[in-house]
Amino acid sequence: MSGGTSSESWRYVVGVSKFGVNFLIQGLLKAFGVLVPALVNKLETNYGTIGFMLALQLTVFFMACPLVRILAKRINPRALCIVGSVGSSAAIIASAFVDSPVWFGFALFMTGLFSSPINQISFEVLHQYFGEQFGFVNSICLLGVLCGGMVFPVLTSKLHDAYGLEGALLCLAAIFLHCSPIAATLRPQRSSTNGFYRLPACEEGDIGRVIELPEGASSEENNPTLQPDDYETAEQSNSSAVSQNEEDSAKSKLDRVVDFLSVILNIPMLAQEKAFCFFFLPCKYILQVTMVSWTLFVVSYGLTKGLDESLAAYLPVAGALGGFINQVVVTIILHFRPHSGAIIFTANMASVAVAFFLYQLSVSFNHLLVCSFFAGGGIFGAFPASYSVLALYVATENFASMLSIKCFVTGAAVISSGYMTGEL
Repeated sequence: MSGGTSSESWRYVVGVSKFGVNFLIQGLLKAFGVLVPALVNKLETNYGTIGFMLALQLTVFFMACPLVRILAKRINPRALCIVGSVGSSAAIIASAFVDSPVWFGFALFMTGLFSSPINQISFEVLHQYFGEQFGFVNSICLLGVLCGGMVFPVLTSKLHDAYGLEGALLCLAAIFLHCSPIAATLRPQRSSTNGFYRLPACEEGDIGRVIELPEGASSEENNPTLQPDDYETAEQSNSSAVSQNEEDSAKSKLDRVVDFLSVILNIPMLAQEKAFCFFFLPCKYILQVTMVSWTLFVVSYGLTKGLDESLAAYLPVAGALGGFINQVVVTIILHFRPHSGAIIFTANMASVAVAFFLYQLSVSFNHLLVCSFFAGGGIFGAFPASYSVLALYVATENFASMLSIKCFVTGAAVISSGYMTGEL
């Protein structure tokens, strides 16, 4: 079988794997949501603390992507994903046997950190195989998010009833371990070096570099023995050299911090993609804040408007239904018009703004239900469009870096959205 034919066939495997990754990751988040009351009782804490821990897990999951991009240049990406999947499962297992909120929060932190590689690398590999069709294919794969959100809450509830909290967490760890064989299928395309490569030794640092002396030169010639008359001059120069070295050391530490942030966030790359950074990344931040805030507070909003608790629970369901329908529509549009991602994103965000405005016009259940349908539809329809914009308006060689920065912004939005909305 030729390399081209093999690559053509394998891309469908990669597409199914990405669907599975979305299914498992989103399902895990929903599963922890079902277990919140049991976790509050076991850890003897409050709902706010557990909610912060779950938000922290999702934040680390996204914000670690720039670090994953750096590691994937030095470590085999599939091996990195497999190790991360095993580490995530081990962290979930550990969370079942801790009784302290601090250690449970640490376990969730490690779960988010170890599951970050498969998120970043699966996007990169999917883009390598599908190119301009990335937006359309990724939109199909994102349906795994909705499927995981529907399957895992019911499954987790059954596991909790049958095996208790600890048993349910162990079963979830075993289920999430399926990310390991999925990670093994994320084979980078041979014809593409974008994102995955090893830096030359000269770029890895100057440690161990040997400086050759010119021919005929010796160490003795470069370091002549001091004469007695030179001791006084040497002592004076040493005192000034010490103070200069201290200043250089402080400056060197600051430079190292700046260099580290520059490498992680890839500041030079941001300068190359000015339009995407200054116009689209703020929009992505707003979209993520809107999604998290609406998900957290739509039921509470219905209760404040006088709805019964049983009726208010249908508001997020209506939003999920609207999101599923609209995401299918967006997927079809991206198939026939792959370059229309920016228009789709703008239209969906506009529909969300209109739906939020219409929330205020009536307090009837039917009215709030319709508004939730369009709000959820616009939010979930904008997500696949955002990835289409990334693929089309960012240079191919910059895709991996800009994807990691996009995920970093998403993590910042997740950690800040709950507090901002609560204050409002």
